[in-house]
Amino acid sequence: MDKSVENPKLDTDFHPMLNEGDNQFKGSGREDNQLHRPIVSVNPVSDDSSDNIVNPADKAWPEPDKFEVVENAAEFIPDKGYEPKYPIHTLELGQGLFIPTEQNKTTDALVEEMYPIIHAAKVQFSEYERDEEGDTMLEQVTVQDRLKNGDGTFKLRDGKIVVDASFKHRQKYTSYRNWVVKAVTKDLEINKDGWKAPADGVLVIRVL
Repeated sequence: MDKSVENPKLDTDFHPMLNEGDNQFKGSGREDNQLHRPIVSVNPVSDDSSDNIVNPADKAWPEPDKFEVVENAAEFIPDKGYEPKYPIHTLELGQGLFIPTEQNKTTDALVEEMYPIIHAAKVQFSEYERDEEGDTMLEQVTVQDRLKNGDGTFKLRDGKIVVDASFKHRQKYTSYRNWVVKAVTKDLEINKDGWKAPADGVLVIRVL
């Protein structure tokens, strides 16, 4: 049995404030295989200490009710290693990025190329949903798999792609930016200003 559970004093020896009033260390963590293990922060802290040991007595706490409203806070995006091939992340809401097809490439191929790029951008600008305890929520989704022939083309029936269903269990997340991709043809009028596609290609539109 964990000795620190048998004798809570092992914990309060290291952090005497632990049992004073409300638990001031709620949300912090400990290694579960150490005696006299320190309480450490699981979130970033402004502390040069490499182990992020939590010591509230050394912190300068803000006065109660002194909060600030920060404009454009959504611009704070943690780095998730996102390196886009196309700068769709710079689009404003409602803007689109036109990408022409290359030589010997179809709009079909370009649309398919954009799906993983959009997904990566969506993951970059998203957070996992959490319940009231702060635990990550999971969801089960049904995916319509598009069936393919042996040469990699999609199976068609009456001109439509044949689909099947699969089930996936994944973490649930909320995106605060999203995009859709649409194939366009040369001279297709896109907006009320009369902008026309200069060539066949795709239009990636920010919709959220």
